[in-house]
Amino acid sequence: MKGRNVPTKKCSKCKEILPLNYFGKLSYASDGLRYRCRQCIKVDKAEFRKKNPNRFKSQVHAWIKANPEKAAIGNRRRALRWNENNRQKIKEKTKKWANENPGLRSFYSAQRRQASTTQTIAMTEEQIAEMKSIYDRAKSISKQTGVLHHVDHIIPLKAKNCSGLNVPWNLHVITAQENMRKGNRMPCESEHIALSLVNC
Repeated sequence: MKGRNVPTKKCSKCKEILPLNYFGKLSYASDGLRYRCRQCIKVDKAEFRKKNPNRFKSQVHAWIKANPEKAAIGNRRRALRWNENNRQKIKEKTKKWANENPGLRSFYSAQRRQASTTQTIAMTEEQIAEMKSIYDRAKSISKQTGVLHHVDHIIPLKAKNCSGLNVPWNLHVITAQENMRKGNRMPCESEHIALSLVNC
């Protein structure tokens, strides 16, 4: 920026003089920063992986084995980022699969309809109207924000040990990204679940 003295540092590899935020942290360095810039380190890592594929894979597998929960979270985040960046590709792939597998498509649709029907209790007109308003709200929020929102079952219709009910007090509006991240998992295993939400 003009008129401002921005602190800089010279990269030991590319010799470029760059702002300090271009360098990662290194605790034992005199200035607390790495000697090479982030881009040079990125290139070096890519070259190392290319030259040592087996060693890199073994390191990755060892880390995954030692950190299964972190690895699972990382995989979900990467999947969500990919889905977010490839919506059209997913849409085309889904459409192609549906056209090539009409029988399976009908079967899965029927299963979903049956779950929604069998897991819905008798409701008043007000409660039915409330359910409709929740779905309308999801569409409205999506349109206003430009971010796709879904109506999610707080307790999934097909959870591992319980099945949620298709009732207004078991529904809430969340982003599509949050919904995909959640899947059919329970909100929290340690959380107290009201019996009015589930069919155990």
